[in-house]
Amino acid sequence: MAQKRSIGYRLSKRLTRETKLKIVDEWTYDKQKSIQITIDKLKKSVAENDKDAFQSAIDDLIDFKLKSLPAVNNMAKNLIYGDYDE
Repeated sequence: MAQKRSIGYRLSKRLTRETKLKIVDEWTYDKQKSIQITIDKLKKSVAENDKDAFQSAIDDLIDFKLKSLPAVNNMAKNLIYGDYDE
């Protein structure tokens, strides 16, 4: 019976290193855009003295640091180096 492999695993085995790096570059670019939007939201909330918007922006930054960033780093590492248990 064939084992079910994740998409990331299959990609890590089939793509060239250059293609993998381009994919990771796109992931990081999307995350950079996301964090820039949050920073702009934070600056606007400070300028307008809006405590609720400020807290929301801080929560977004914390979520990014604790959830999104490690996930992207792990996906990138797995895609580039193929660190999967066989």
